Amino acid sequence: MYRKVIVFLLIIILLSSFNIPVFASNANVLYGKVVILDAGHGVETTNFFRGYDEQAAMLALAHKIKPLLEAHGATVHLTRSTPANVLLSARVAMANIWSLDALKRTVEQNSSGFDSILGTLIEIDRLINIMGLIIKNPQAYESFFFNTPFSPSEPIHPDLERIFELQSNPVIADNFLFISLHSNATAIPINTAVHGADVFHISNEHPRLSDYYSNYSHVERSIEFSEILLDYIHETGIQRQTVSPANFFVIREHNLPAVLVENGHHTNTADRTKLMDDEYLDRLAFAYLNAIIDFFSDINTPLTLFLTDLLHSSSTRIRYNIRSTWFHLRQLR
Repeated sequence: MYRKVIVFLLIIILLSSFNIPVFASNANVLYGKVVILDAGHGVETTNFFRGYDEQAAMLALAHKIKPLLEAHGATVHLTRSTPANVLLSARVAMANIWSLDALKRTVEQNSSGFDSILGTLIEIDRLINIMGLIIKNPQAYESFFFNTPFSPSEPIHPDLERIFELQSNPVIADNFLFISLHSNATAIPINTAVHGADVFHISNEHPRLSDYYSNYSHVERSIEFSEILLDYIHETGIQRQTVSPANFFVIREHNLPAVLVENGHHTNTADRTKLMDDEYLDRLAFAYLNAIIDFFSDINTPLTLFLTDLLHSSSTRIRYNIRSTWFHLRQLR
């Protein structure tokens, strides 16, 4: 208990020294929230530029954001906690598992009197197992359940679509946030004058997604967080640029509120100097903390909505999905 108090006081002192506002009235807003931090790249796929290592900087930023959020009561998952490379399919499968597991635990803890919920629990376990297969053996399973390499004409797999439907529930959606951390570079020939931070989100109007999937549930929430975050990043000294729709794998293959953030251009001298400065990364981490607190501060979704939506699941559909998945998995063996 005393340790938590000391950590909280240290956070307040550090925030004051950086002239970043503290939301005292929202001190408990992150309890029960789940934030997934995806530090981009890894040692095998990183971008180097004039002494700057993107994967190292973004991993350091993730490790700075994580304890700040945890001190405010959030649960924080890292898709990559070391410099080692993690496949994009594994990152997204982990995000899907974490959200489905939270869904399952919420049902188990609050399903008294709902006998029909058993079928939904069985289905959630089945979907979690599928995502686990992707993590264990991506070569065999990632292109079967995910659209990779991306083909605009390929429809979404029915099991992934079912995960999307479960993730559309307002309780899960309003308690999860996926953030992929990157820094940007201009195309060759490099224009070092280009600078500033950009945020990307999924869109149901994206032309390349119309035949794949165009019913993402949380586009507006993702845009909302994008705008909030860019304002806070701007206050740290990296200029605010654009919020734009995109078709990146890590925001396409799940249905959680999600953004991919380019925290400045490492090909620009001023931005790169900041991103290579440990003290600046501290400031940037506090900017993320305040943006996330701001984002979640107006959410209060009743649990009853969550359970009511789940009870609409058809047992016939569940049985069909189980048979369909078993048939396909046998074919892959």
